[in-house]
Amino acid sequence: MIRRPEVLDHTTTPDASMIVHRRDELQQLARAFQGLENGRPVNPVFLTGPSGVGKSLLAEAVTDRLVRGTSDELAVDIASVNCWTTRSRYEVTFEVARQLVGGARLHHDSTPRLDLLDRLQSTTDRHDPTSQRIVVLDEVDVVDTDVLYDLADLPSTSLLLVSNEARSFLGSLDPRIESRLSVGQEVRLEPYTADELVRILEKRVEYGLEHDVISQRQLERIARHADGDARKAISTLREAAEAAQGRSQTITNTLIDEAIPEARERLRQENLAKLDPHQQVLFDIVDEYGPVSPGTLQELYEDRMGDDAKTQRTTRRSAKKMVYYDLLVARGEGPSREYAVATT
Repeated sequence: MIRRPEVLDHTTTPDASMIVHRRDELQQLARAFQGLENGRPVNPVFLTGPSGVGKSLLAEAVTDRLVRGTSDELAVDIASVNCWTTRSRYEVTFEVARQLVGGARLHHDSTPRLDLLDRLQSTTDRHDPTSQRIVVLDEVDVVDTDVLYDLADLPSTSLLLVSNEARSFLGSLDPRIESRLSVGQEVRLEPYTADELVRILEKRVEYGLEHDVISQRQLERIARHADGDARKAISTLREAAEAAQGRSQTITNTLIDEAIPEARERLRQENLAKLDPHQQVLFDIVDEYGPVSPGTLQELYEDRMGDDAKTQRTTRRSAKKMVYYDLLVARGEGPSREYAVATT
């Protein structure tokens, strides 16, 4: 039944032939970087939207277009960092330097951060209009924000910052960093409609499954339960197809109904696995004591982490990120806000 398992994996970047929708947003994002053609970096660009709306895919598509589509007189180099897995100031700086500079002289943990920045500074001439760089920070909401000040100061370097929201993220930053980033442009992705999700699923079925194993109405059924999130839709299709493999010649409605909560739980476990030790402590506290207010959460967190505790600004950003990824739910606003563990 399943011909190409990778097509049903929401973490795998699909072939260009499978990408549908977001053409207007891609054009808007490309226009935001038009200044590169004049040999100068552009102001920071924010690519925002809820989970599962194609932010990472669009970031990859536009940088690929910029690398391939610029003139012979302009070279564009790209560094792309996923801040869920690489989030400290040093780790991000090292990864950017590794991708843009490379070389045998870069040694993880033994090359000082300032030396990494010096290498990035010295290998780019701010007066050379023929060479530009773009640094993509995906999931920038969770990064050590001091690195943003470092990167924003690099010559001939533009930032593409991928996050759930620009305004709340900027509001959580130190004022000196916020002032450097707040002049940027935002490209916002809204949740997919059910019809758009059906079209996405049709492409996955076309390339990933045998013919005639699932009906159009069943794809519509999956799309209606996906909340505008392509990850949920694709994961539900995968769960149903895997359940049918070897058991049935087609995917039944019963298998789809069973796959919907199973897909949500799989995504939940994937997101839990991404938490760093501090975020895991925050989640565990909410799980144990929730619902809890942000103030109580911070107090309990500091009791457990002691001198290693992060600032309240950082923990609030982490809690908000977990809400976006359906690990926590937030109820109320301002002083009455409380966090609880989300149920699938």
